[in-house]
Amino acid sequence: MSKLLVVAVARGVVDRVAESVDPEASEWWAAELDRVRAIRAATERREARAALEEERDRRRRGGEHNDTNSAVVLYQLLVELDSRGWLHRDWDPVEPGHARLGGRPWGVQRGSRGELPERLQVWLPEDVFEVLRRSTWHVSAPSVRRLQQLASLPRPLSEAQVYEAARLRREVVTTADVVRSAANRLEVAH
Repeated sequence: MSKLLVVAVARGVVDRVAESVDPEASEWWAAELDRVRAIRAATERREARAALEEERDRRRRGGEHNDTNSAVVLYQLLVELDSRGWLHRDWDPVEPGHARLGGRPWGVQRGSRGELPERLQVWLPEDVFEVLRRSTWHVSAPSVRRLQQLASLPRPLSEAQVYEAARLRREVVTTADVVRSAANRLEVAH
Protein backbone atom coordinates (compact mmCIF):
# COMPACT_ATOMS: atom_id res chain seq x y z
CA MET A 1 0.00 0.00 0.00
CA SER A 2 1.24 3.50 -0.69
CA LYS A 3 0.39 6.93 0.68
CA LEU A 4 -0.19 10.08 -1.34
CA LEU A 5 1.43 13.32 -0.23
CA VAL A 6 0.69 16.62 -1.92
CA VAL A 7 3.47 19.07 -1.15
CA ALA A 8 3.69 22.78 -1.92
CA VAL A 9 6.97 23.46 -3.73
CA ALA A 10 8.78 26.37 -5.35
CA ARG A 11 8.29 27.24 -8.99
CA GLY A 12 10.14 24.85 -11.29
CA VAL A 13 10.43 21.92 -8.88
CA VAL A 14 7.63 19.89 -10.48
CA ASP A 15 9.25 20.35 -13.91
CA ARG A 16 12.68 19.35 -12.54
CA VAL A 17 11.21 16.18 -11.06
CA ALA A 18 9.43 15.36 -14.33
CA GLU A 19 12.66 15.95 -16.30
CA SER A 20 14.37 13.39 -14.08
CA VAL A 21 11.97 10.60 -15.08
CA ASP A 22 13.85 8.06 -17.22
CA PRO A 23 11.87 6.78 -20.24
CA GLU A 24 14.18 3.74 -20.43
CA ALA A 25 12.92 2.63 -17.01
CA SER A 26 9.38 2.43 -18.38
CA GLU A 27 10.64 0.53 -21.40
CA TRP A 28 12.40 -2.01 -19.14
CA TRP A 29 9.20 -2.41 -17.11
CA ALA A 30 7.03 -2.89 -20.21
CA ALA A 31 9.40 -5.51 -21.67
CA GLU A 32 9.62 -7.43 -18.40
CA LEU A 33 5.87 -7.24 -17.91
CA ASP A 34 5.33 -8.65 -21.42
CA ARG A 35 7.67 -11.51 -20.54
CA VAL A 36 5.68 -12.23 -17.37
CA ARG A 37 2.33 -12.03 -19.16
CA ALA A 38 3.55 -14.65 -21.65
CA ILE A 39 3.84 -17.23 -18.85
CA ARG A 40 0.93 -19.63 -19.31
CA ALA A 41 0.70 -21.20 -15.86
CA ALA A 42 -1.27 -18.86 -13.56
CA THR A 43 0.66 -19.68 -10.38
CA GLU A 44 4.01 -19.25 -12.09
CA ARG A 45 2.80 -16.00 -13.71
CA ARG A 46 1.68 -14.60 -10.31
CA GLU A 47 5.02 -15.53 -8.73
CA ALA A 48 6.94 -13.98 -11.63
CA ARG A 49 4.83 -10.79 -11.40
CA ALA A 50 5.46 -10.54 -7.65
CA ALA A 51 9.21 -11.04 -8.18
CA LEU A 52 9.20 -8.42 -10.94
CA GLU A 53 7.40 -5.87 -8.75
CA GLU A 54 9.85 -6.59 -5.94
CA GLU A 55 12.79 -6.00 -8.32
CA ARG A 56 11.23 -2.75 -9.59
CA ASP A 57 10.71 -1.54 -6.01
CA ARG A 58 14.30 -2.43 -5.10
CA ARG A 59 15.54 -0.50 -8.13
CA ARG A 60 13.36 2.49 -7.27
CA ARG A 61 14.72 2.65 -3.72
CA GLY A 62 18.24 2.50 -5.12
CA GLY A 63 17.61 5.29 -7.62
CA GLU A 64 18.02 2.89 -10.55
CA HIS A 65 14.40 2.89 -11.79
CA ASN A 66 13.04 6.42 -12.08
CA ASP A 67 9.94 5.63 -14.12
CA THR A 68 7.61 8.08 -12.34
CA ASN A 69 7.79 11.38 -10.46
CA SER A 70 7.18 9.43 -7.26
CA ALA A 71 10.12 7.10 -7.97
CA VAL A 72 12.40 10.10 -8.56
CA VAL A 73 11.37 11.72 -5.28
CA LEU A 74 11.40 8.41 -3.35
CA TYR A 75 15.11 7.90 -3.95
CA GLN A 76 15.93 11.51 -3.07
CA LEU A 77 13.75 11.22 0.04
CA LEU A 78 15.60 8.11 1.21
CA VAL A 79 18.89 9.97 0.71
CA GLU A 80 17.51 12.98 2.63
CA LEU A 81 16.22 10.87 5.52
CA ASP A 82 19.55 9.04 5.68
CA SER A 83 21.53 12.30 5.65
CA ARG A 84 19.50 13.50 8.64
CA GLY A 85 20.19 10.24 10.48
CA TRP A 86 16.48 9.40 10.50
CA LEU A 87 16.19 6.54 8.01
CA HIS A 88 17.48 3.63 10.09
CA ARG A 89 16.40 4.88 13.49
CA ASP A 90 13.74 2.93 15.37
CA TRP A 91 11.11 5.65 15.81
CA ASP A 92 8.26 5.14 18.26
CA PRO A 93 4.76 5.45 16.80
CA VAL A 94 3.21 8.90 16.72
CA GLU A 95 1.18 9.50 19.87
CA PRO A 96 -2.53 8.62 19.63
CA GLY A 97 -4.59 11.54 18.42
CA HIS A 98 -1.67 12.91 16.43
CA ALA A 99 -1.44 10.10 13.91
CA ARG A 100 -3.73 11.44 11.20
CA LEU A 101 -2.26 12.83 8.02
CA GLY A 102 -3.21 16.22 6.71
CA GLY A 103 -3.28 19.80 7.73
CA ARG A 104 -0.51 21.90 9.15
CA PRO A 105 1.24 20.67 12.29
CA TRP A 106 0.83 22.70 15.44
CA GLY A 107 2.98 25.82 15.25
CA VAL A 108 3.20 25.99 11.46
CA GLN A 109 1.30 28.98 10.11
CA ARG A 110 -0.19 29.32 6.64
CA GLY A 111 2.44 30.73 4.31
CA SER A 112 5.19 30.36 6.88
CA ARG A 113 7.32 28.31 4.49
CA GLY A 114 7.61 31.06 1.86
CA GLU A 115 6.26 31.31 -1.66
CA LEU A 116 5.39 27.81 -2.83
CA PRO A 117 3.03 28.09 -5.82
CA GLU A 118 3.30 24.55 -7.26
CA ARG A 119 2.01 21.22 -5.94
CA LEU A 120 4.05 18.03 -6.15
CA GLN A 121 2.11 14.78 -5.77
CA VAL A 122 4.17 11.88 -4.47
CA TRP A 123 3.10 8.31 -3.76
CA LEU A 124 5.32 6.82 -1.04
CA PRO A 125 5.59 3.20 0.10
CA GLU A 126 3.90 2.88 3.47
CA ASP A 127 7.12 2.00 5.32
CA VAL A 128 8.91 5.11 3.99
CA PHE A 129 5.87 7.25 4.77
CA GLU A 130 5.87 5.94 8.36
CA VAL A 131 9.56 6.78 8.83
CA LEU A 132 8.90 10.26 7.44
CA ARG A 133 5.85 10.83 9.62
CA ARG A 134 7.33 9.43 12.82
CA SER A 135 10.68 11.18 12.42
CA THR A 136 9.23 14.62 11.75
CA TRP A 137 6.73 14.25 14.56
CA HIS A 138 9.34 13.22 17.14
CA VAL A 139 11.92 15.78 16.01
CA SER A 140 9.30 18.54 16.26
CA ALA A 141 7.56 17.37 19.44
CA PRO A 142 9.66 19.36 21.96
CA SER A 143 9.14 22.61 20.03
CA VAL A 144 5.44 21.92 19.57
CA ARG A 145 4.97 21.17 23.29
CA ARG A 146 6.68 24.45 24.24
CA LEU A 147 4.61 26.37 21.68
CA GLN A 148 1.48 24.90 23.25
CA GLN A 149 2.69 26.04 26.67
CA LEU A 150 3.33 29.55 25.34
CA ALA A 151 -0.12 29.61 23.73
CA SER A 152 -1.73 28.96 27.10
CA LEU A 153 0.01 31.91 28.80
CA PRO A 154 -1.88 35.14 29.45
CA ARG A 155 -1.53 37.83 26.78
CA PRO A 156 0.42 39.84 25.90
CA LEU A 157 3.52 37.68 25.81
CA SER A 158 6.81 39.21 26.84
CA GLU A 159 9.26 40.15 24.09
CA ALA A 160 11.43 37.17 25.04
CA GLN A 161 8.43 34.82 24.76
CA VAL A 162 7.50 36.24 21.34
CA TYR A 163 11.06 35.64 20.10
CA GLU A 164 11.06 32.17 21.62
CA ALA A 165 7.78 31.31 19.88
CA ALA A 166 9.18 32.51 16.53
CA ARG A 167 12.32 30.39 17.02
CA LEU A 168 10.26 27.34 18.00
CA ARG A 169 8.02 27.68 14.92
CA ARG A 170 11.15 27.60 12.73
CA GLU A 171 12.25 24.39 14.49
CA VAL A 172 9.05 22.50 13.61
CA VAL A 173 9.87 20.12 10.75
CA THR A 174 6.97 18.92 8.62
CA THR A 175 6.73 15.95 6.29
CA ALA A 176 6.41 18.49 3.48
CA ASP A 177 9.65 20.23 4.56
CA VAL A 178 11.55 16.95 4.18
CA VAL A 179 9.92 16.07 0.84
CA ARG A 180 10.76 19.60 -0.41
CA SER A 181 14.37 19.13 0.67
CA ALA A 182 14.45 15.80 -1.15
CA ALA A 183 13.01 17.31 -4.34
CA ASN A 184 15.46 20.21 -4.09
CA ARG A 185 18.33 17.71 -4.18
CA LEU A 186 17.55 17.42 -7.89
CA GLU A 187 18.80 21.02 -8.35
CA VAL A 188 22.22 19.94 -7.13
CA ALA A 189 22.18 16.84 -9.35
CA HIS A 190 21.33 18.81 -12.52
